[in-house]
Amino acid sequence: MTESVIHLLLVEDDEDDYVFTRHLLAEARSHRFEVSWADRLESALNYLNDSSVDVILLDLSLPDSFGWETFTRVRAHVPDVPIVLLTGVQDEELGTKAVHAGAQDYLIKGDLSTQLLTRSITYAIERLRAHDTIQTAYREMESLINQRTRDLGRVQQQLQVETGRRERAEQTLRDGNHLEAVCAFVDSVADRVKGLVGGIRETASTIAKPHPNGHEHREHCDRIIEAADHADTLSSDLASLARTMGGRPPQMEKIEPSKLLRRMAARHKDGLSDQGIMVRIIEGGGASSVRVDREQLGEIVGRALSNASSALPEGGEVHLVISEPIGVHDRGAAAGSGRFVSIDILYAGIESMEPLVDKVLRPAGTELIPTLADAPPGLQIALVQSRVKGWGGSAELIQSDQGSGLRLSLPVSGKELLQQDSVEASRLVENGRVLVVDDDTEVLTMIQSALQQVGYVVEAVPHHSDGLRLLDTSAEGVALVLMDAVMPEKGSAKLMERLSETCPDAAALVMSGFCRDYVQTLIPGKNWSFLQKPFDDEQIIETVNALVRRKFAAQAN
Repeated sequence: MTESVIHLLLVEDDEDDYVFTRHLLAEARSHRFEVSWADRLESALNYLNDSSVDVILLDLSLPDSFGWETFTRVRAHVPDVPIVLLTGVQDEELGTKAVHAGAQDYLIKGDLSTQLLTRSITYAIERLRAHDTIQTAYREMESLINQRTRDLGRVQQQLQVETGRRERAEQTLRDGNHLEAVCAFVDSVADRVKGLVGGIRETASTIAKPHPNGHEHREHCDRIIEAADHADTLSSDLASLARTMGGRPPQMEKIEPSKLLRRMAARHKDGLSDQGIMVRIIEGGGASSVRVDREQLGEIVGRALSNASSALPEGGEVHLVISEPIGVHDRGAAAGSGRFVSIDILYAGIESMEPLVDKVLRPAGTELIPTLADAPPGLQIALVQSRVKGWGGSAELIQSDQGSGLRLSLPVSGKELLQQDSVEASRLVENGRVLVVDDDTEVLTMIQSALQQVGYVVEAVPHHSDGLRLLDTSAEGVALVLMDAVMPEKGSAKLMERLSETCPDAAALVMSGFCRDYVQTLIPGKNWSFLQKPFDDEQIIETVNALVRRKFAAQAN
């Protein structure tokens, strides 16, 4: 086996330490080290300009540079080369700080051995390679997400074209002199068809029950039941279209979305379970009420659940996600500006929007759109958009990490919430501070800059120990704490515990690339909100504003 060679630069001003370190490396069996030596920082930087190395052993105390500055200058000069620090006992805390800032490891000079030194160097090289691999994978994933976003844009454009055709056709029908009479007749016929279909289904189910001479009819009975279900959906579509075209005004009332979703999930639970489909309700906000037509919203959600078997023929999950109320603008002329709660109806695991549109979201076959004459029954997305627009909201197709499906943005009920949108959220805590703790310095800087631009007073620290110190010494005035979920030494859990002791009235936002269920195992309790990484500056501002309004709006009145 060919012995691997590691090119190493030792930056050390003490010649005895250099000789001793070189002697330790010469005794290594698993690797051969080619050691270059620089006794000054300036000579080390000059050497790195002309030569490449696999790893740097760096003493922080040099004649021309000392302490933290030594590390930061080398790190800035060669950011892609792993650095292992050589420190004295008195510099151990500085070594820990450097590791959080990008150093791969630190070693105390008095504890050096061949095994320890070799292991630290090889681990440092492998960790950096692993980091590069992860970065490459992340860039590839980002490229794939961008491609999926472009695909979704094309689907939405196609949907807009189809919606325009539908709206023009409906307008043409509305211009007819006998439209109301026709719609009343269609609605009546649809109700009769629905009753007949129920009888067909019941009869077929009875025939399908096992008995000595009935097994040969099972396949035919299954087809009858399938056809009955299909006809049932068509009759519902026909009735909905008749009511909408007939000008039936929405019956607006204030409801809590979570209660309606739980009721609809319970109603469809047994039927979906038989098909291997589970419904999960995910609440991301408080118990905000919305003002909608309860019957029509229930019909939309019910139809989406009924069609889950088409989207998930092999079983799976449907996620009903309720967001925190947020300020939304430019929703269209009907929606205007204000605060909205989003209900996402997502079919988990669906990566491409095209089959979802084909199987679940297209309108029922109708002469109004000849190109869709053979399309299967669905949610009638154009009709859904028209209904929700009439409530002051909007409906759109979306893709997310949890799946693909339909998003309903519904206006929050109550004048107080709408009035608060005219006040910047940062003014609600203008006497308080926002504390941000994240060991990723790029994320830390982005959050601090974004929140300061909209008026928040922000303190940003890269280590949980710094956050603990601030809470211990100046907790008064801390209104909100943002923290990374995964920090060394279980730092996030310690920080959350200290926050509850020193600032029980402060709001908490936990950020992570892991899912909330996993983060819940790291940080017990439920008195914190959650934000999925990665995110951009607009998302962090929107999330913090929503959290501040929910937590502090009452105090500002």
